[in-house]
Amino acid sequence: SLAKLAKITGKNKSSFSLVLNGNYPGNLEKFLNEVKEKLEEVGLWVEEGKRGQEKKRNFRFKVDPSVFIETRNVQAFRELVLELLSGEALLGPTLGAVTGLTGRGKSTAAKHIATTVEGVVYLRALPFWSTTDLLREICFVLTGERPRYKAKCMELIAKRCQVRRRLLIVDEADGLTMKEHLNPLRGLNEVCQMPIVFVGEERLPEVLREERRLWHRVRRVVVFRDITVGDLVLFWKEAVGIKLSTEVVNTLYKRCAGDFRLVVGDAENACRIMNSLGLAEMTMEVVEKLPEFKPE
Repeated sequence: SLAKLAKITGKNKSSFSLVLNGNYPGNLEKFLNEVKEKLEEVGLWVEEGKRGQEKKRNFRFKVDPSVFIETRNVQAFRELVLELLSGEALLGPTLGAVTGLTGRGKSTAAKHIATTVEGVVYLRALPFWSTTDLLREICFVLTGERPRYKAKCMELIAKRCQVRRRLLIVDEADGLTMKEHLNPLRGLNEVCQMPIVFVGEERLPEVLREERRLWHRVRRVVVFRDITVGDLVLFWKEAVGIKLSTEVVNTLYKRCAGDFRLVVGDAENACRIMNSLGLAEMTMEVVEKLPEFKPE
């Protein structure tokens, strides 16, 4: 993109736009030569006759931690959240569940949605919390306060939900107990009219089914499936800035077995290897040097 090109060369993005539109006001030849020299320095410009040297460069690869890939799983999660927040949800169940194998991106998606969708808050629940602990933490993410007693927590939560509709995402919900956590959350959902989405691993629906009154209030269960080949390719393009060959893609996808965490781990290790070898592309040589994953 022009933004990346401007960052690498130290030129203004607007200058490249003017060049492309044929309106550059300065010395065009000088500008292009400066751009060429900078690209040659980082190994991104290769003259004919120098094809044997294209792999060597000074630019260092790294995984951009700010990149977020909007997979089909994330889209389904977001749709559930928006549905529960809408006025239509008042006519039916206002609980939801998101489940799937570990490493499929559920928690990352939950945090991202909480920061990008107005009215959504995120809570990572801990199994050793008491009911009071749980209510205090919910109160804190909603109001910034942690009252000492349950009644005060409920009062503040109810007031905040009256001002504007809120939705609470409770992560690691499959580790919570029915008596201490899940039934109190059901009560909170009813009393405060606050939609709640439970996030957890595969056993989450089984846990919710233990209480019929709770399970019947679940509008929909979103299952996070394995990531796709397209997800892997897009992650490498956006987070690392590399377009992978078909052979490398297929090998990396087989290695990750649908787990996004393993994709990120491979990318981080590959960046270190490419940087140490001075390579400008992701090759099968690099793939073969990637460390083996821990056995299941």
